[in-house]
Amino acid sequence: MPDMLIPHIDNNPSKVQLVRLSHVYFEHPDLHAFDKFANDFGFTECKRSQNKIYYSGYGKDPYVYVASKSNDGKPRFGGAAFVAASQEEFDKASKLSGASIRSLDDAPGGGQMVTIRRPNDTFIHVVYGQEERAIDTNKLPSETHETQGPYNTPFEKPRLGMHISNKMIHED
Repeated sequence: MPDMLIPHIDNNPSKVQLVRLSHVYFEHPDLHAFDKFANDFGFTECKRSQNKIYYSGYGKDPYVYVASKSNDGKPRFGGAAFVAASQEEFDKASKLSGASIRSLDDAPGGGQMVTIRRPNDTFIHVVYGQEERAIDTNKLPSETHETQGPYNTPFEKPRLGMHISNKMIHED
């Protein structure tokens, strides 16, 4: 079998080197309705404040989704946060035009974040110094696994009709 790993790519060293996507920010008009959806979808709430909910996934990031109450009643994407490869890369991001730094002490895992406003009023965030979650391999990866039934493979999918001697007869 061929090696299916994604090859390492070296970017120009002048660019901010990022390791992975950490989490995303979204504003929702009805935070309660989104919370119900998030739980049904399999996210696990890891922290809540009055107008913000942090959800974890099953990986090492302390959270993967931050849902906030929209101030104007409209849904809005607040940007994606990426993990800087090192403190030096985080510092490089903090020197970009329009960048602002803030502490993530109020968020699970702590750390710091640089936010860069883009011309189209969207944001890119770079985080560093977050404490990664310990992954419990004995625990189910998401909330949905407790209620899922058995999976169907392409060869086990139930079909309408009955099989009789390798011919399918459809019931009317």
